[in-house]
Amino acid sequence: MAQRKNSLRESKIFDENDQGKIETIEIKYNPYTYYTEIKNSSVKLNDQSKLKMIIKKNKDKALYFWYKELIGGISEDFNTKNFKIIFNGRGEDYSDILDEREYLNKNGWNITSELNEIKENKNVLTELTKYVDKIKETAPEELKKEIIENKAVEEFENAKKSEAEVSIIATMSSGKSTLLNAILGKEILPSKNEACTATICRIKDVDGLEDFRLKVETLDGEILSNWKKATLEDMDNFNEEGNTKGINLFVEGDIPGINSEEMNLILIDTPGPNNSQNMEHKEATYKFIKDTRNNPLVLYVMNATQHGTNDDARLLSEISDIVKNNGKQAEERFIFALNKIDCFDPEKESIETLIDNSKKYLKSFGIDNPKIFPLSAEAAKLIRLRQGGESLSRAQKSNLKNYEYNFLPEPSDDYPGIDTIKYASIPETMKEKLYDELGKDREQALLNYSGITAIELYIDRYVNKYAKSQKVKDSISTLKKVVDNAYSEVSLLNGKTTEEIERILKQVEEIETMLRTRGSDKLEEVKENIKGMEGDTSEYGILFDRITKAFRDLEKDLSDSKVGQQQAKLKIENANKELEGLIISLKTSASKILSEELLKKSNEIIDELKKYFEDILGEIDLNVDLKDTLTGKFELNIPSTSELMSEGIYSVDEYVGQKYVKTRSTSKWWNPFSWGSSEDIYEDIYEKRDYVDLSKINEKYFEEFKLFIRSQVNEIQDEMFDKIEEVKEKALENVEVIEENIQEQVKELKNNIEKQQELSDMREIYREKIEKINCYKKELDQILDI
Repeated sequence: MAQRKNSLRESKIFDENDQGKIETIEIKYNPYTYYTEIKNSSVKLNDQSKLKMIIKKNKDKALYFWYKELIGGISEDFNTKNFKIIFNGRGEDYSDILDEREYLNKNGWNITSELNEIKENKNVLTELTKYVDKIKETAPEELKKEIIENKAVEEFENAKKSEAEVSIIATMSSGKSTLLNAILGKEILPSKNEACTATICRIKDVDGLEDFRLKVETLDGEILSNWKKATLEDMDNFNEEGNTKGINLFVEGDIPGINSEEMNLILIDTPGPNNSQNMEHKEATYKFIKDTRNNPLVLYVMNATQHGTNDDARLLSEISDIVKNNGKQAEERFIFALNKIDCFDPEKESIETLIDNSKKYLKSFGIDNPKIFPLSAEAAKLIRLRQGGESLSRAQKSNLKNYEYNFLPEPSDDYPGIDTIKYASIPETMKEKLYDELGKDREQALLNYSGITAIELYIDRYVNKYAKSQKVKDSISTLKKVVDNAYSEVSLLNGKTTEEIERILKQVEEIETMLRTRGSDKLEEVKENIKGMEGDTSEYGILFDRITKAFRDLEKDLSDSKVGQQQAKLKIENANKELEGLIISLKTSASKILSEELLKKSNEIIDELKKYFEDILGEIDLNVDLKDTLTGKFELNIPSTSELMSEGIYSVDEYVGQKYVKTRSTSKWWNPFSWGSSEDIYEDIYEKRDYVDLSKINEKYFEEFKLFIRSQVNEIQDEMFDKIEEVKEKALENVEVIEENIQEQVKELKNNIEKQQELSDMREIYREKIEKINCYKKELDQILDI
């Protein structure tokens, strides 16, 4: 059960007679159920107020999707830009309110806010597991039946298995492997001054394991090496093997600096897009960047001594597109580790200047508010190795002393040290925590100043804010509906007089008639609306524009009809690399568009069904308890997005175009010319030279390749239309089932009410059911409360 950290006073908060106070509203938000409650408001709000309508519209969405609407609704209902928000909930969720407050106040608003922080239940999934085990065994048979029919336990178990992924990506020689070794506290990943990651390595945090262990599989899942202790030598050998064939590495162990309790945390070490010979591995980085459904945290490692590589430009452009178009979570899911900060002299170069330069560099790609973390991965690694009892070489011991000398402040010399904490993109409360730890010992102080602990705190915060709350919501979504609905139904007649029961029965009969007559007509409208849904092709149009622009740029670069062999070779190699990057980008973008469009259409279908039920219930003035009961039954019949999309799961054919370019010898593309000139007073001398006509190469090969790429995107677009039709077909089948189920359930409800009217002993049975189900409802609500 959650406990309050700072509780509000019990007395009335708002004094309507106090003219000196600004308008104030108090809100409580639960990240596990998405329930938003208006606890107090100095302005009276009815059910049709803007704010309440916004809350109702977004009741199935996390607050980070609609917090701007929330604040806008308050302003509209209060008719002012000057008000106070008291927020009851987690600090992570309050941070969204705080950020929007700061932004609006810079633009003429005057919002104040206050956090009533509630300490959440860290073991919520463990407690839910016990609850599910208990309800499977001891719940009343009717409730068990509903749980089984609605696959609530199956949904819970599937959600529990979900993983929280953190993808670590970088271009060559940024220190990615060193950073990962620092996080692991073990030197098991090879790190060299060259591109050294050729495989995808998934590292799972398993608390309690003494050593890290390794398993190796082919891309098809065949086990090449089963679980054994992970060593640097084995990791290096398998990584080298990954340069010639596609393999995946799986590592498990206890990651010391990250608290991933209940979350199945996975760190994913991906090869850079040009560091692997395997196309699937090359695509991995782009896939993680564009995964806007699971939203894995992406830790981008930058070399503080070197910006501006072509690989950087490609990846940062992709990140920029995602950040611009996907809201708050997209801004927070990309963080940038500015590594090798120790290469600069803090007495000659300001760390603030280095970070400002990095921000300007990222801003040039459209990433306006990057979350930057200054870092020395090597310093962090050496400290963690020593803390873990690993032996250090003489060179490593010497380096560690130098890091300590350079990073830690020395007041007697008026030396400030290298304060990475100050510039880390974490809340002030987290910075205070890190500063407080500096007094423990010099080793902890150096670890915090290295920058690694700030990154680990951010990972904890992101996983807790997004992945954990989503995991809890997914796990109990159906179960909570089933329990709440069971309680509503058995409570429907509790304490009611004979006359009240008769009125409820009459209303049920009206609903039954409505479903048979006008309900069927309305359902036909829903079907027609579903049939009329079409896929949005605008995003594919943008892809076609990108293809046109890319080949226009390529044409300019390959327009010269007379180029020396070496220069021609360089231009052709660059063109090949640009095309390879374009192919990977287009393929992953097209797949992302297809997936998002399927999700969008599934949600539109669900909205249609919800509107249908709301219209039916809205036509009759129903008893409140009856309306809750019917609403619960209706909602349980609406398919989830995952159910609808199960028909739309797809595999996109691999692009094969870059093989066409790669395997063609450049010597076949050359077009040699020979001539010379001389002065009259000299003997004529003719020297033979070879040139390449790049314009002919472009015309013959790259124009053909452009058509090939366009055809591939067209195929994926056609695939989208096919999959949307399958989703619609699945939805229409569901509509038929829903119509039958609802009519049957309303009939069953009517029969139960009639039985209770006739038999007095049935009321006693229902009272017992109420007590039992109420206990389950209260227990679940207590676990989920914060």
